[in-house]
Parts: sequence; C-alpha cells; structure tokens
Amino acid sequence: GVQNGQLCSSVHMIGAACAAGKSMGLDAKKIRNAIGISMYQPNYGLFAGFMGSDAKVLTTAITATTGLEAAFLAAKGLTGTSTILENENGFCENFAFAPVMSMFSGFGKTWLMDTICYKPYPGCAYVDTFVDCILKLVNENKIDPEKISEVNIYANILTYKMDGLSKQFMKGPDSTQATLNFSVPFNAAVAILDKELTPKQFTRERIRDQKIWDLAKKVNLYLNFPLTAKAIGMPPISTRTIIKEVGIRRLIPFFKEHLDMKNAKEVFKCLFRPKSHKNISSPAWKRPKIKGKFDLAQVDLTGYRMPIGNIVEIVTSDGKKFVEAKEIPLGAAGYSKEEKRSVVEAKFRREVGNFLSADKTEKALSMISQIDKADSNQIKELIKLLCSS
Repeated sequence: GVQNGQLCSSVHMIGAACAAGKSMGLDAKKIRNAIGISMYQPNYGLFAGFMGSDAKVLTTAITATTGLEAAFLAAKGLTGTSTILENENGFCENFAFAPVMSMFSGFGKTWLMDTICYKPYPGCAYVDTFVDCILKLVNENKIDPEKISEVNIYANILTYKMDGLSKQFMKGPDSTQATLNFSVPFNAAVAILDKELTPKQFTRERIRDQKIWDLAKKVNLYLNFPLTAKAIGMPPISTRTIIKEVGIRRLIPFFKEHLDMKNAKEVFKCLFRPKSHKNISSPAWKRPKIKGKFDLAQVDLTGYRMPIGNIVEIVTSDGKKFVEAKEIPLGAAGYSKEEKRSVVEAKFRREVGNFLSADKTEKALSMISQIDKADSNQIKELIKLLCSS
C-alpha cells in the first residue's frame, strides 16, 4: 500500500488489543472482538508528519492506546467484526494495493519472529548497511575527512526511496531529528566525522556543525539494480507467486508508487534474471518450492536473510579509493541469534548505561534475559529498576 514500514502503525492496534486481552484474561471470542473494534477505524499516518516533525514519536503511542481501549470495550461486551482483516470491505482490501492473503497462513507452525532484525543505530533500518560500511572504512583506514572529494553510495531501492522521501523535509542544520533519521547524506557525513552513529550525533548542537553539511554535499546516492532485486525479492513468497495470486494488474499501482517507471524494466529484469554483483558475494536465502497454493506452514524461516545491500566508495583528493560492500546489516536476519544478541546487548549497555550505573545496567540485562520465567513481582522490580532516576 501507500504506507509502509513504521507507517503501518495499525499493527500496534492489534498488538495492544491482544496483549491487553491476554493480561485481562479474556477468552478467544472477546479478544477477537477487541481486534475487530480496534481495527474498525484503522490509523492512517502521513509521511509529512512522520518524516517532517516530532509527531513521529506518537506513531506507536496513539495506536497502542486505541488497542488497549478496544480490549476494555470487548471485556464489557461490545462486539467487533470478526473478519475485519480479510473482509472484501475490510482492512487489507482498503490498505493494500494487492492483498496477499496467503501470508496469513501457517499459524502455530511458522514463526515470523525467526526473521526478527535489530537496529544498532538510531534511525531507519535502511541506513544501517551503508553505515556499517562507512564505520569499517573509517576505523580501519586513515581517512582525513577534509581530503574527501566524494562519497558514492550504491543502494537498493529501499535506501534510495527512503532518502528521496526525506529530501522534501530537509532544512539543513534546522532539520528535525526525525527527518535526519532518513537522510543518507547526513548519516553518511556524521558517521565519517565521528566514527560512530549514536544519539550523540542527533543533539541539536551536533546537528548544527557546518562541517557535517559541507561533507554531506559530497555524498552521492545511486540506485543499484542487482541490490534492488535482492532487497525487494526478500519475502518468503516469490514475485511469481504473488503475481499468480493477485494478478499483474493489481501490482501496477504498487510499481507506480514505489518505482520510477523508467526503472521498472531494469528491476523486473533483475527479479527474473538476477545478476550477482562482484562486490556482493554472500549466498541468498533459498525459498522452498511450494506445490499448489502458497502456505507459510511449508516455509522454514530460521535461515532467512534480510538483504539491504549497499556499496560505499570514499574517494580522496589524492586519488585514493576506499570501497566496502555489504548485503546484510549488523543485527539483521542472516546473522546467528548469538550475533544478533551481542548487537542488542551492546546497544543496551551503551544507551541504558547513560542513565543507570554499570551494576544496575548489568542487573537489568540479566533480568531481561530471564523475563520468560519471571513472575509479576520480578516484572515490577525490573520496571522500577529501569524507571529509577
């Protein structure tokens, strides 16, 4: 649909309705009603507010409250439509160009949590890969930022379109933090200068440093078709299967929305005749061959990979080139659970450590690691610990 990623905020209405319903001890029928009530008036966020203002922080807050209220109403006997998602006049039909309903299958057998990804940096997930590349280059090589003549980033369409959406809201040093979270030039420049990307780079004082903006002008972003083919071909259901299920006509609005039509031919070519890039050599995740109608129950997602490939080239005034390519960002699906966990724990220590002592930070981390075994008193203790001044 027109909304994607975090702007698909209606998911928090369902999540809050289910979580609140379970916490209140509601039966399946009442939780189903809670979902129907919460999704009766689904949230519709706007990019203008999401990318251009501080209102982005309310994306989850407002929608979660709606789900919570729906659970209370269901508990009191108010009913909601049980087919609110799949009805021909329901959510999926109105919010998607082409609802792929077969993705609602495999319940209890295939777990999408196996594909979970974590972001080590503040901002959109689509900046993660090129930031990984930049930090590796600047930390392993002596690169003088003042001698950089250009920074070329060859990106998949997700990164490319993300940056394009942010441009209309950019106001240089006066840009909001939410806008800068999606800006390729800003994130690239500040990562090169500071050799890190944390909330420290998004303080108002740091944002107003002219050196960042001078370097940002040297950042060039290019759309790379092989990387794009891997990125948009990443779902467990193949492009061919989607076309077979919904028909090519229903996908035309999708391509109009997300692709410049002059690029569509190249993207289709890469999708159906994929080429490997010389700098990207990691193997792709292999989809299982599905006979008959697609069913997620037949898909093993434990080895799933999340390709958001970028290639970074830093060129200095003395003619030197520093190149780094990466397909899967740190913390994303494609790394082992242990590797992803280490990324999350490092981020937790770095950020929570700014507010809690080292001992309390480690205690909180230990409690979180055992949270599936915790009773209500231990949960209260953890909340008290994390909310202490």
